[in-house]
Amino acid sequence: MKLASIKYTNIEADPALNGYLEEKIAALNKYVENFGTPRDIRVELEKTTRHHQTGPFFRAEANISIPGHMFRAEQTADDIYDAIDMLKNDLERQLSDYSDKLRAKKREGGRKAKKMLESEE
Repeated sequence: MKLASIKYTNIEADPALNGYLEEKIAALNKYVENFGTPRDIRVELEKTTRHHQTGPFFRAEANISIPGHMFRAEQTADDIYDAIDMLKNDLERQLSDYSDKLRAKKREGGRKAKKMLESEE
């Protein structure tokens, strides 16, 4: 999976931040290897306010599209790195659930085929 675009809003683009984000996105590859065609991920990192002193004002959003399905996650936190960590965890959960769902469908289809073959004999 490759990082198609990173959009920064009210944040300076930082090579350290890019590296951290790419490291977290690379951890999701184990879930999307079996989905077929290459996927792109679009990420937006934003500082939602310039004048507030407290509260979660960093936002991280990501969209992953694969044929027939779209995964989206958005997280806010006091620190941009915390928002990225929570974003990765959310996407990891979604991709894991979808992967498990596909695996269950394949097994169910195999069971049905086996049952049909056994009933024909």
